[in-house]
Amino acid sequence: MLGMNYKLAQLEKEGKPIFTGIIAETVSIAKRDLKAGEMLDGIGGYTIRGDFIRYDHVQLDETSLIVELRRTQDALFKKV
Repeated sequence: MLGMNYKLAQLEKEGKPIFTGIIAETVSIAKRDLKAGEMLDGIGGYTIRGDFIRYDHVQLDETSLIVELRRTQDALFKKV
């Protein structure tokens, strides 16, 4: 959410944005069925759209490696 922090810093006349932690993830969702090997286009394109999800939107498998890695990353950012 660093982009939002930049906007808030501008509105509040702060000198620089402040990292407050990771509060959301961005995922890409197909706008239509995609063919194997089809190239994805960028933001505003025809194949995908971006969406924000929060931890309270999903049920995580706490035993999976990816969740363990994310928890480690979160812990490291909290120390910053």
